[in-house]
Amino acid sequence: MKALFGKLSVVLLANITNTLTKLMIVILITKILGSRQLGEYTLALAITAPLSLLFNMKLRAYLVSSDNINFYISSKFRTLTSILSLIICEIIALIFYKDLFLIITLVMILKVLDINSEFYQAFPNKLKKFKESSILLIIKSIISLLLFTLVITYTENLYFSLIIQIIFTFIFQFFERNYLYKAGNAFSYKNNVSFKNLFISLLPLGIVQAIYTYSANIPKFALEKFYSIELVGILSALLYIITIVNLLMNTISQTFLPYMKKLYKNDKKKFNKYLHIYLNLIALAIGLIFLILNSILGESILQILFNNKISEFKNVLLIMTIVIPSSISSWIYDSALLLKGSVKFQPLFLIISSLITYILSLILIPPYGVYGAAYVLGVFHLLNLVFKIAYYTIPSSRSE
Repeated sequence: MKALFGKLSVVLLANITNTLTKLMIVILITKILGSRQLGEYTLALAITAPLSLLFNMKLRAYLVSSDNINFYISSKFRTLTSILSLIICEIIALIFYKDLFLIITLVMILKVLDINSEFYQAFPNKLKKFKESSILLIIKSIISLLLFTLVITYTENLYFSLIIQIIFTFIFQFFERNYLYKAGNAFSYKNNVSFKNLFISLLPLGIVQAIYTYSANIPKFALEKFYSIELVGILSALLYIITIVNLLMNTISQTFLPYMKKLYKNDKKKFNKYLHIYLNLIALAIGLIFLILNSILGESILQILFNNKISEFKNVLLIMTIVIPSSISSWIYDSALLLKGSVKFQPLFLIISSLITYILSLILIPPYGVYGAAYVLGVFHLLNLVFKIAYYTIPSSRSE
């Protein structure tokens, strides 16, 4: 257990660094370029996120948790899905977002580079080696932020700043790939896995993640339609607390996955006890801490990090803080469903919650703006948690 928490602390440090880097980029854009360009950047993130997750297909989690993998098939699979995601993104941008074509393209390239990094990390993570990939992530995040800060400060040009980020990340990945492949003995995995079966296994996971992310971004699209792209930027800045929690939970779940897999196989009763009681209590405790901090310091934090205009929406931040426990628990049940192999009906549940989110967005956002968007997101996160708990528990009780 001591070794586990030692590894987790390294992973947390790396991903806190990475998350803070992304937050700093949002802050820099707000302070140097203003809310409108922040809106363009965050809308580009909202458009590209579902696509990148669709083609990511949780391949890293699959490689870490599965006993039957083939490096060469997986590598070809990742290359093909990366190319497809870029092509489809370009088509969507040309048809629906011509004015934002360049920034959408740049953001999508960065996302593709990120999912390729996840692929490299899977192999040492499978061997429970987290230090190597964590150190590389810290180095990459810090240098990337420094370059972005220097370029955007002196040029006040978001596009040029993103291009420099892309060039650095692309160069860095040559070293990252070779180092992590060697650390994870990647070339030793030669099991008999067909490309077709890998695609069939992972596609539902990609669809689930894509629908989930698209649904979570529906309020942003509605704000852009009914109000302005500037309000999209303001909402995104306020939502970053959820983004940070999601990024950290993704990391923690990936770190614990090999241990969760072992516990699930050996003692399902104990696994379910940890899942339904202890982990949910931890989620509630984390949410309570954030709620207290935001109640006391929320407005001051928004003024310091962003600007006075965004701090006027401090109550929206408070609403989003209440969502944190359900967001954390949702990630926990995602991992449990992956271990159980219960992914078949997840797209159906997400389609239902997506439709509800869409309808609520049309009802609440036109009259209430950013506040309406916050309420819609709260309902969306709660619905998804309820569906995941039901999907995990009901079939299990029947089988028993």
